[in-house]
Amino acid sequence: MSSLEARVAQLENIEAIRALKVHYARLCDDGYAADPLAALFTQDCLWDGGIMGSYEGREAVRRFFGAATVRVRFALHMMVSHTIDIAPSGTEASGYWYLWQPMTLDGVAHLSAVTYDDEYRKVDGSWLFHRVKVNRHFTAPYDKGWVKQRLPVG
Repeated sequence: MSSLEARVAQLENIEAIRALKVHYARLCDDGYAADPLAALFTQDCLWDGGIMGSYEGREAVRRFFGAATVRVRFALHMMVSHTIDIAPSGTEASGYWYLWQPMTLDGVAHLSAVTYDDEYRKVDGSWLFHRVKVNRHFTAPYDKGWVKQRLPVG
């Protein structure tokens, strides 16, 4: 493969992963659509939400997202910055994302600041989440702010 072909393939992989993450955010914002969200993960995935729990395998991830609207009635996942690194194999990658999120948690308006550490795998020509680690820096009631009332980040 020529240098130009390799560079184009790298850019195509990065763009496909970026589209995967945006699709994930949109599905979360659209009521945590459990089946379509689970389809974005490998069968042997891990979604580690810290204080929100850790879920191993596609079915466990589907159940988690299926129950998310019990506590979170509204969320807007604003992915504000990221890096994506493709492994030399071309079938594995990692990403780091920043999330700023207004949300309604337990009936109260909140703001949340999160970073994601992601690992991806290319399966049958499509990029999927293999590992997602949610790093919650704070979640705080909107009217109090993160200085006066910061929820545990775990």
